Amino acid sequence: MEIAAEGHSAAPHVSCVGSTRDGIRDMLATFGERGIRRIVALRGDLPSGMADAGEFRYANELVAFIRAETGARFHIEVAAYPEWHPQARSPREDLLNFQAQGRCRCGFGHHPVFLQCRCL
Repeated sequence: MEIAAEGHSAAPHVSCVGSTRDGIRDMLATFGERGIRRIVALRGDLPSGMADAGEFRYANELVAFIRAETGARFHIEVAAYPEWHPQARSPREDLLNFQAQGRCRCGFGHHPVFLQCRCL
C-alpha cells in the first residue's frame, strides 16, 4: 500500500495459502479503494507446521475467485515455472494447472530465473 501511496505502480502479491474467501474479498475491496489495479496471485508455500492450506488449494482457484468477485477490475498475474513446479505430480499436471489459470484471464506469467554469477 505504501508503494501505491507514493504514486508508484503497485502489484501486491496475494497468496491463497491460509486464506479465506472473506479475507481475500476484504483485501480486494481495499485494493480497489486504494486504486490498485494489478495483483500477482500465487499459491504460496505452506509454512512449516501449518496443517491447513486454507479455502484455496491452488492459485487457479484463487484467480477464479478474484474474477468471479471483481470481473475485469484487476489485471491478474500468476507464477509460471520454466520447467515444471517441483511439487506437481508430473509436467502434464503442472501444465494443466497453468492452463486453468489462463482460462481465468490472467494477464502474465512470472517465472523464477536463477543466474549463477562469478566474480573475476
